[in-house]
Amino acid sequence: MVVSSMADYTGKVQKELLSVRDTVESIWVAIILAFILRAFMVEAFVIPTGSMAPRLLGQHYDLQCPSCGWEFSYTTPGPTSSGARRESAWEKDQVLAARCPNCGKDYEGPKQYSNGGDRVLVMKFLYNFAPPRPWDVVVFRNPQDNEQNYIKRLIGVPGETIQIVQGDVFVKTGHDRFYKIRRKSDPHVQEAMWQIVYDNDYRPDEAQLKNPVTPRWSKSDAQDTSWDLTGGAGRHFGFTGSGPGAWHWLRFEADPAEGRFSKHTRELFLPRYGYNSYGGEPNTDFLRDSSRLNYSDVCSDLKLDVRFVPGSAHTHLGMLLTSFRNAFRADVSADGAVKLYHAQLDPTGEPPGETGWREWAAGQYKKPLAVGQGYQVALTHADYRVTVWIDGQAVAATGEGDYTAHLETTENGLVKLIVSVGGASDVVLAKRDYTSVGAWEVPTPTVQLAASGGPGALEHVQLHRDVYYTGTRLSMSGKNTGSHVLDYSRKINDALPAGTATNLCRAGMGNPITLQENRLPHPGAPAGDPDLDSFFVLGDNSPSSLDSRAWIEAATTLRLYAPGDADGTNKEFYLYQLGTVPRYNMIGKALFVYWPSGHRLPGLAGLPIVPNFGRMRFVR
Repeated sequence: MVVSSMADYTGKVQKELLSVRDTVESIWVAIILAFILRAFMVEAFVIPTGSMAPRLLGQHYDLQCPSCGWEFSYTTPGPTSSGARRESAWEKDQVLAARCPNCGKDYEGPKQYSNGGDRVLVMKFLYNFAPPRPWDVVVFRNPQDNEQNYIKRLIGVPGETIQIVQGDVFVKTGHDRFYKIRRKSDPHVQEAMWQIVYDNDYRPDEAQLKNPVTPRWSKSDAQDTSWDLTGGAGRHFGFTGSGPGAWHWLRFEADPAEGRFSKHTRELFLPRYGYNSYGGEPNTDFLRDSSRLNYSDVCSDLKLDVRFVPGSAHTHLGMLLTSFRNAFRADVSADGAVKLYHAQLDPTGEPPGETGWREWAAGQYKKPLAVGQGYQVALTHADYRVTVWIDGQAVAATGEGDYTAHLETTENGLVKLIVSVGGASDVVLAKRDYTSVGAWEVPTPTVQLAASGGPGALEHVQLHRDVYYTGTRLSMSGKNTGSHVLDYSRKINDALPAGTATNLCRAGMGNPITLQENRLPHPGAPAGDPDLDSFFVLGDNSPSSLDSRAWIEAATTLRLYAPGDADGTNKEFYLYQLGTVPRYNMIGKALFVYWPSGHRLPGLAGLPIVPNFGRMRFVR
């Protein structure tokens, strides 16, 4: 029999107390480290609105189209620009005013639960060590209300002059004569910014296919028997083969009977968003919602993406896109050879036939394509660069001397968009401002697929578009014109005149903005003070984003101006540039969506408490 002494018992108690103390200390250390991380390194933020949708979501509904099955997010009602709350159709138990971004079908499904906005981790103080870069997604204090945090995409940095023309960002610095196109150098950023136009795997029901605004693929020659478009209920395109060099084409349009230059086909290329209202709710926001887009807002920055299954070593895949008066065509051979061609459209807007094409670039995939195996092939046109991709690898692409664009401004304010191909320049637009662009000045893009040689198949056919920044108008509608937050705007004469409802947006065509960089010496403005630098930001959900284009207010807590001297030696000096984010308002770079809206448990549908790992992602 073993008998424990009092000393043994006391020692055991001391060990247990020591273990408890270690645990408590560990918890406190973890709490302290969490606060240190939050204060100095990483902080979590929740996104309240959909200005960066569909990549980053604010409070929203998750919907599934009853016609094609496409899943998309739709904004919940939020405050209008006047501060009043917009009344939702669902709050009145009516059909929601949402439209599927894939097939165009109005949503007529059941009422859904509202989901919270994405929660993101933000790398704080990163910009103390490295300068902010264009296309970063940044979090900052809203210059109109310093108590709010906003998230947008950084477009312009100090010292640059910015102008938005036909959805693209053009930049010049210093004494540059021309504005050059701002390209996305990081392919991950471009990949994140593609948005669906049509996914053929999500075909609407047959009744919806009778709707002339529904996208579809059809044969260019209705009598062509080389293509079978009925496989997989229309989701699989089979090619039986043809003679060498004999191309058989498919075309993308709204209604084959109308043709691809009809109004309904043109609507497919407008920068609309399933996230926004299409007319079921009044347009009371600062910017036009997507139901009021101008028909000049045609996006030709496109990605045509297919899964190519060659049936023999002699099968060729053809892909074609157009922009303004230029056509781009890819020839992908089953032996791995890729060729990229260019041609001018004819006077009717049609691409040439089998002749008239000039070889632009050529490349070779790492190995021949195996017969019967699928390969993801894409032709992209973005920021005046054309690229052919196979399984994520860029195989052939245009160079700077092949294809680019720039802006010129004449003395009388005429803005010219000039596209250069092989050194030859072509003025494709010449306007004074966005409002003077005619509805049909910009051609409707042409999108086609083709095959030749041996048999093959096309699966998972998708068409995407790039983010298109609309050069819309800012507005005073619904604003409290006597508000003190407009005082600074009036002081620098940048407010809209009394009784004026609309004006040209900042950085739009014909209304560029030059961003402040290290202000000159002046009382209250130290020489080379980087805190006074200005940044230009835009939301990816451009038609419904309140951003640098349209800010007409300034929070009184900003460093607005340095007062002048009483004797008049130095006049009042303005420090803040209206419509921009000062460097001292920058919080950091958005890094990771760590908590998107969660899944719901049966019986607890109102609580989205199950982590949605599939939507966790890095922010690009």
